Amino acid sequence: MDKLQQLKRLLLTGVLLSEDSFTNNDADFILDGREMDVFDSEWIRNYNKIRKNENLKTPEVKELVDSIREISYKSTYKATQSSDLAGYISDDFGLIAEALLIDYNDNWVNALAYHYVEGKIPHSVLEPLKGQLYEIVLK
Repeated sequence: MDKLQQLKRLLLTGVLLSEDSFTNNDADFILDGREMDVFDSEWIRNYNKIRKNENLKTPEVKELVDSIREISYKSTYKATQSSDLAGYISDDFGLIAEALLIDYNDNWVNALAYHYVEGKIPHSVLEPLKGQLYEIVLK
């Protein structure tokens, strides 16, 4: 749970999803890139693997993941006024949070998280990234 608290703190302080993350970003272009099969199929593949874990079903975990999703949604919506993009980014942070909690590692999820760490919104083709997710996000 400590990793999730750290992730939440990064979102609350603007280290992740700062205003700069949304400058010069075309929401429609990003949404189109996220709906490409190359992105969507990887997202779903990882979601299905992560969601099988029983440790994600406790009320405490659900509440903390929901709060992370809410913070990311509100930050995105405030910056873009796009509920669709805010929903996608909220889903990403839910996925990242759950992966962190269960120590799930996948090179595609690493790349997804790395984009956010770099102040970018992931879409289209993500270059797989080796490493440990917690080191990428919580360094």
